[in-house]
Amino acid sequence: MSFTADPAELLTTRQAAELIGRSPSAVKQVLNNRRIHGERVDGFWYVRREDVLAWDARARRQRVKKKAYERSAELLTEHGSLTADELSKFQGVHVGNARKYLCLLAVEGRAHRHGDGEWFPGLSCPKEAAN
Repeated sequence: MSFTADPAELLTTRQAAELIGRSPSAVKQVLNNRRIHGERVDGFWYVRREDVLAWDARARRQRVKKKAYERSAELLTEHGSLTADELSKFQGVHVGNARKYLCLLAVEGRAHRHGDGEWFPGLSCPKEAAN
């Protein structure tokens, strides 16, 4: 091993996977994509413990991103009402994705649609409840 001085800190892909609770194939994929440094010796990958832990922490942080439809809920609340076309322009997404986000919000009871295609926050409008 030329990339570290302490062999006790070197892990096989199986050991690395067990350490971070992932599959050995996930660790191998990261090595093959060169997202972490490792060396192959006699057909086996070896990686530094600290590199595996750092990669795992980065990967887990990236998955914590806000769901796209959460931004849709914020925009809907901010504007009071939107069409799917307007929402797609605000978010820079395809109109089909904007419709999908609005439907997900409706399933959660956080948005509703009028017959004209306009979407509003909440389950229903006070105006509709009065009728």
